[in-house]
Amino acid sequence: MAEAKQMRLNKVLREFNISLDRAVEFLSAQGYDIDARPTTKISDEVYKVLFEKFQTDKSKKVASKEVSEERKKEKEELRLAREKEQQEKLRKLEEARKKKEEEERIVKAKNKLEGPKQVGKIDLDKNKKQAPAKKEE
Repeated sequence: MAEAKQMRLNKVLREFNISLDRAVEFLSAQGYDIDARPTTKISDEVYKVLFEKFQTDKSKKVASKEVSEERKKEKEELRLAREKEQQEKLRKLEEARKKKEEEERIVKAKNKLEGPKQVGKIDLDKNKKQAPAKKEE
């Protein structure tokens, strides 16, 4: 029958954040003979022995992970603040550019030339009526 709950040594090493050599040396000093390969399966009893010895390393790993997450959050907050400042600057520049364009439009509207002035009117129909009347005489 298979032993209850066997784990690969590599998984345990990552969990406790220790090296393969360190784990093998410790287990050989405790009287456990295992192969120095990461794919070696270890029993629940060997896992408990490693847990008792290296649980502080595991807690250090968790603590360092929390610190790194806090740093990431701080960096993210700084990045968002900088991004917000840049957007504000861009918005102000855009507003200034629009105001300048409006001023230019106003200046251009004042410089428009007026069209030709109508002084008098020439009636073209008046001459056509006189011409047919002369032919009849």
